Amino acid sequence: MARNRKEILDYIGKNVDEATLTDQELQDRLLAYQELGGLKETERVFDTQALRARIVAELTPRIHGIGASDFGLDQAANYAANSLRDTGGFDPQKFSEIIVDRSPGTIDNRHFEDLKGRITNYLPNAQGMYSSFYKENPIVNDVSGDVSRLSQLTTSRKEKAVRDKDITDYLTALPGQLEGTREGYLSGETDRAVQDFEEVYAPRALESANARGMLFSGDSADLLTTGAFDVQDVIDKARIDLEAEDNQFYFNAAYQNKVRQALESSTNYKDAIANEQQNVLTTQQQKFTAKENDVSRSFQERMFQREQERSLALQQAQARRQRQAQDAASSSALYGQLGSTIGAIGGATVGGPAGSVVGSSLGQTIGTSIPKTTG
Repeated sequence: MARNRKEILDYIGKNVDEATLTDQELQDRLLAYQELGGLKETERVFDTQALRARIVAELTPRIHGIGASDFGLDQAANYAANSLRDTGGFDPQKFSEIIVDRSPGTIDNRHFEDLKGRITNYLPNAQGMYSSFYKENPIVNDVSGDVSRLSQLTTSRKEKAVRDKDITDYLTALPGQLEGTREGYLSGETDRAVQDFEEVYAPRALESANARGMLFSGDSADLLTTGAFDVQDVIDKARIDLEAEDNQFYFNAAYQNKVRQALESSTNYKDAIANEQQNVLTTQQQKFTAKENDVSRSFQERMFQREQERSLALQQAQARRQRQAQDAASSSALYGQLGSTIGAIGGATVGGPAGSVVGSSLGQTIGTSIPKTTG
C-alpha cells in the first residue's frame, strides 16, 4: 500500500544508527527514501512578490503627482500583498500612512486624504485579482544524497557477504584439495615402490628361494605377500605423516584467522585467494619432495631387513641340515661297528665254519636293525 509524504517522513525521520540496521531494515529504509523521491505531489503557494510588483505597477499612475516616493509605494505594496494573502484585503488608511512615512515632507494632510481615496478606490481591483497569484508548485524531495549513501552501504554489505562466503568456501574446500594432491602423490609413490619390489627385490628373493629349493613352496607366496604388506605399510605411514602436517598448519584457528583477515583487507580478494591457494599447494609439493626420499629410504630399509631375515633363515636351515647329516653318519658308523663286534663274538662262540656263518648273520641283523637318522 502506497504511503503519503507524512507517513514516509515519520518512518525515515527516526534517529537511527544505519550501520547497526539489519540488511532487511537497511533495504526498507532505502526503499522509503526512493518512495519519497518518487512522490508526485504539489503544494499551493502564494507569489507575494509578484503581487507586490503588480500593485506597484497599477498604483504608480493612479497616485502620480501626490508626492509619493517610489520607496514608500514599494513598502506599502509589500504590506498590501501580504495582507491580501492572509486576509483577502488590506487597510487603505494603513497603506497611505506607510507611503507618507516613507515619503517625509512631501505629502500634506490634504494630499493624504486624496491619496487614501485613490487607494480605497483601488482596493476592489486588488481583491479581485489576488487569488490568481496562488499556484500549485511540485514538491521536490531531494533524496539523492540519502539514496546514494544507503545504496553504497547496501552494496558494501552485499560485497562483504559475497567476499566472506568465497573466503569460507576456500577454507572449507582446502582439506579436500590437500587430500586430493596427497593421494595423487602417494599413488605415484605406491606405483614406484611396487615397481622397485617387482623389478629388484622380488627377483632377488625368488632367486634365493630357488637356491634353497623352496621356489615352488609356500615360501615364495609368503615372500610376495610380505612385500605387498611392506609397500602398503610404508605408504600408510607416509600418508599419516603428511596429513598430520597439513592439519597442524592449515586447519588451526590461528592460520585461518590470519588468512581471513588478510583476504578481507585485500583490494582484489579473488586474486588473493588464488595466490594463497597456490602458495599452500606449492608448500605441500615441497613437503612431498622431502618426503619422497623418506619413503624410498624406508622401503629400501624394509627390503634390506627382509633380505637379512631370509639370509639368516637360509644359513640356519643349512646349518641344521649339516648337523642332521653329521649325526646320521656318526650313528651309522657306531652301530655298524657294534654289529661287527657282536658278530665276531658270536662266531667265536660257535666256532668253525658254522661260527662264521652265525657271526655274519648276527652282525647283519644288528646292523640293519639300527634306526637311521635322515636330514
